[in-house]
Amino acid sequence: MNKYKTKLKKWIRSKRFWKRFALAFFAIPIVIFFILVLIVYVKQDEIVQDLISDLNEDFTGATELSGSHVSLF
Repeated sequence: MNKYKTKLKKWIRSKRFWKRFALAFFAIPIVIFFILVLIVYVKQDEIVQDLISDLNEDFTGATELSGSHVSLF
């Protein structure tokens, strides 16, 4: 058991471990963000139609929208 603890301590102190940890720590949230942006971009028409139907239920008039575009900036 002590043999494994020393290997683990040595591995955690290595530069290779910290490079992988930093890469995973920064890369995973960035990839998740871009996946979410892609999903919103692909399904933007469905999202807008759902929002319009919700608005039409709440108000007495009818809400119409000629077009929409989701942009990151």
